[in-house]
Amino acid sequence: SSNHGDKSKVLELLQNPGMVLEDKIRCLAVFLLVTRPSSQDVDQLVGVVEQFVGESDENKKLFKTISYIKRMLALTGFGKNPPSMPAAASDPSNVATSTLWSFADRAAQSLIQAQKHVKGLVGGEKLLTSTRMMATVCKDATNPSVAAEVDSEFLYFDPKVPDGQIPSSSRVRTQFNRGVLFMVGGGNYAEYHNLRDYASGKISGSGTLGVKLGSVSASQKVTRQFIYGCTEVVNARAFINQIASIN
Repeated sequence: SSNHGDKSKVLELLQNPGMVLEDKIRCLAVFLLVTRPSSQDVDQLVGVVEQFVGESDENKKLFKTISYIKRMLALTGFGKNPPSMPAAASDPSNVATSTLWSFADRAAQSLIQAQKHVKGLVGGEKLLTSTRMMATVCKDATNPSVAAEVDSEFLYFDPKVPDGQIPSSSRVRTQFNRGVLFMVGGGNYAEYHNLRDYASGKISGSGTLGVKLGSVSASQKVTRQFIYGCTEVVNARAFINQIASIN
């Protein structure tokens, strides 16, 4: 499927008078961030949603979300070279089931293609960056080459040492199966579930910083105890309101 096909489905959804404005804005925001449409397509879709804003101050505040995202896309060059969908993404079995799209249930399967794009972002059996970092710092680094690679990527602090940092030769290099991953700022359920799947052995990592992935058998699973924390986790509505307030 092409991005044009995705756009036509999203356009049909946005024109549905029975869909509340908040869901329209969330749908459009996801489409803009995921598919990298052209500036002409962006203007067309934004114009459709704008017709439903009306004079409500609350609706106008929600609509600011789209204005902010448009500015971010312009700064990052989105829409200049829209990527073609990879062949693997055309496989219906790869359709994402993320709760990100739960609000679009009323539209039946109108956003299936956009969901495929989302799965490419959050991954099925892929380690997210946060989980990959956790896997790296907790692995066995007794091998000097592995230790050197880890030291080049991460800082090592010890609260028992006056200045907080200790020399490389004195650092603990054995494998850890317990740890805390804390995000300073907003966290999300995708990172939490990805870390939980890694901890339970549903997905695994091997090698050095280039973590290889895949499902593992029961005999290969290593039970780990990881805690995921963050400054805050927001739901879909709070996320939209935050973007609107930033604008």
